[in-house]
Amino acid sequence: MGWGLSGFCPGGAIPAIGLIRPEPVLFTATMAAGIAMVKIGQRWAAARSAADRQGA
Repeated sequence: MGWGLSGFCPGGAIPAIGLIRPEPVLFTATMAAGIAMVKIGQRWAAARSAADRQGA
């Protein structure tokens, strides 16, 4: 959905940062934030699953 809304794909957005335009910078920043949020969620889920296994 993000690609369609912004008009960038990750591979094209990173070099487009060099254009000093706000769109690719904003897209890349929000993409990085999304990746970070997924990684945090995965760690949380893994820790919770491990805790559930130890308690069972």
